[in-house]
Amino acid sequence: MVVDDDPVNIQVLVNHFSLRNWQTMTALSGKEAMTIIREDKVDLVLLDVMMPDMSGLQVCQEIRELYTHSELPVILLTAKNTRRDIVIGLQAGANDYLTKPFSKDELFARVHAHIEVAKAAAELCMVKEAVQTGTSFLRHAIKNDVGMIQLFNEKIREYAQAHGIESLIRDTDIIMKKNAHLLGMISRIHDLTADIQLYLTQGDLVQTIRQVVNTVRTQCEKENIRINFHCKSFVFMAYDPVHMEEVLYNLVQNAKEAIEPSKGEITIDVTAEKERVYLKIMDTGSGIPQEHLPFIFEPYYSTKRRESNFGLGLSYCKRVIEKHGGCISVESTARGTKVIVTFFRTGERG
Repeated sequence: MVVDDDPVNIQVLVNHFSLRNWQTMTALSGKEAMTIIREDKVDLVLLDVMMPDMSGLQVCQEIRELYTHSELPVILLTAKNTRRDIVIGLQAGANDYLTKPFSKDELFARVHAHIEVAKAAAELCMVKEAVQTGTSFLRHAIKNDVGMIQLFNEKIREYAQAHGIESLIRDTDIIMKKNAHLLGMISRIHDLTADIQLYLTQGDLVQTIRQVVNTVRTQCEKENIRINFHCKSFVFMAYDPVHMEEVLYNLVQNAKEAIEPSKGEITIDVTAEKERVYLKIMDTGSGIPQEHLPFIFEPYYSTKRRESNFGLGLSYCKRVIEKHGGCISVESTARGTKVIVTFFRTGERG
C-alpha cells in the first residue's frame, strides 16, 4: 500500500509497481491508510512522512500497535535524510527508510527484500506452532511409556529387596532418577521454541554434578576414558535442577565425545567464591578448530564428526546458563578444550 497526500507521487509509484504486476492499494491520508490496514490484508506499507493532520510517523506508531515489524513492514519515504531523522523514523516503528529522490531499482529491491523477510518470518511462526503442537503429542506418548517403565521397575525393585540383591536395587534407583529427569525435560521441551522457564530451588550444585558424573562414568570406563571431579566443598545456590542437569550432561558428554577411546581424560573442577561459582570442564581431545569457535553457540551448529547428538546442544546450554544470570565461554587448542561456566550468586555481574 502507498500512502501519500500527493496524488502525483502515488501515481508514479503505482506505475512503477504495475511493471512487476504488483497489486497496489493507495491512501491519501494517514486516517484513510489506517482504515484500510484494519479492514484489508496489506503486505507492506510505503509511507510518506510529511502529511497533514496525521504524519507518517504517527501512522507508523499506530501500525505497530496492531502489527509487528515482521507482520507488516513499513518503509518511510521522505526528503529528510539526516541521521536524526532516520533514527526518529526507525524509533517510530519503521523497518526501513528511503530518501527522495530514489531510483526505481532501489525501490524494487527494498520492497522485495522486506516482503521476503516477512514471508520467511510467517513460515517460521507456522513451523514453531507445528513443533509446539507435536511436542504435546510426544509428551503424552512418552509419559505413557515412562509410566510403564516405572511400573515394571517397581516390580524389579520389590524382587531385589526380597532377595537382598543390592546391585539390582541401586540399578532401580538409577532408573527412577532417569525417569523423573526424562519427565521433567519432556514437560518443558517447549522451551526449545519458547522462552525458557526456570523453576528455581535452593540446592547443592555439586550434588547435581556428581549425579551427572556417575551417569557418564560407566560410559567413560567402557571407552577407557578417565574422568576426574575436583570440588572441596558444597555449593548451595538457587538453580533449576532439571535444566541444570541437562546442561551439565550435555557439556560432559560433549567432552567425552571429543576424546578418542583410551586416549584421554575429562577433568571437572568447581571453585566457589563469595559471589561467584566457577565450573570448568576440560578434556584432552583434539580441540575445536579456531575458525569454528565463534559459531559453536549458534542453534544447530555442530563440529562433531559423528552422527550422534548430545542433547539440546550448546545453544540450549548457553540460554539456560544466561537465564540463571551466568555466562559460558569456551577455550580450545589442539591439546583439548576447556568450557568455563560462571554463576553470579549475588545476581550482579562484574
